[in-house]
Amino acid sequence: MSVDDYKEYKNHDELRKVQLLSTLLMDELDRVCTELGISYQAYSGTAIGAVRHQGFIPWDDDIDISMLREDYEVLLKDGPRLLRPDFCIQNGRTDNFFPAMNSNLSLRNTVCVPDDFSDCPFKYSISIGIFPFDKIPTSPKIFKSVLRRTWFWGRLNFLLVTPTPHIPLHGWKRKIASFVCYVIHYILRIFRISSKFILSKWEKAARTAEKEDTDRRTCFVESDPENWEMDLKDLYPMIRVPFEDITTILPNAYDKLLTNAYGAYMELPSMSERKNHYPSQLDFGKWKDIDVTKGSRQAFEDFGQKN
Repeated sequence: MSVDDYKEYKNHDELRKVQLLSTLLMDELDRVCTELGISYQAYSGTAIGAVRHQGFIPWDDDIDISMLREDYEVLLKDGPRLLRPDFCIQNGRTDNFFPAMNSNLSLRNTVCVPDDFSDCPFKYSISIGIFPFDKIPTSPKIFKSVLRRTWFWGRLNFLLVTPTPHIPLHGWKRKIASFVCYVIHYILRIFRISSKFILSKWEKAARTAEKEDTDRRTCFVESDPENWEMDLKDLYPMIRVPFEDITTILPNAYDKLLTNAYGAYMELPSMSERKNHYPSQLDFGKWKDIDVTKGSRQAFEDFGQKN
């Protein structure tokens, strides 16, 4: 990501509101997972934030959660009946033009559309991402095939929802790539290809090794699944740690896993390496007056008393 892809919030209160509401979503996920008897872990930048800052990375504006495929499927099946009315689960199974292969736990009647998806028919809410970890095939040849297929279907779905993805090229190469993206996008739309169809193809590939006897897992949603490989022994026993004014869960070998993915993750990155999901559209709905000077739980208690 280049420095041009990172945008600092001009209004810090807006960033803090997004963070507070994301923390509310994380707390709701924790409650539902506990009731269902399933596990989850803080993932990616959220795990770094928990370790390095005991909360959000200061400029970050989203939360990512990972789950083993078996727990992920239980959440998608049984979670909706346990969620409180303000929350819902969204993904390509339920919402056409959902632009990703993971699921979101979303806050109803809010809008938070990242720049990358500004022209996407699906409108993001304030939400947290939930990423499945699938078994890695024991055959290196089959593993490479899964990597190719999941990459293909994931990128195809992205082109279904937008003809203008981020292209890390310049000059004539960028022009050619942009033209190809437009062509593919409109072919997909003309033939009425749905996100649900593409997701089914992606999931079939990602779950290739589901019945194999292996403890190796990775997240095929990522563009670089090899960097996210883990063994179940890296996961258990999991560790509960502070995050803002609540708690979250980390894999037992979080240092090993984060080092594999990021290198020296405890060092603050330069501006050119920072990342967020700066919104092109942002609407807090009924939560617009939440008090950003307080911790999340106190802010929500006060908000509830006023509303």
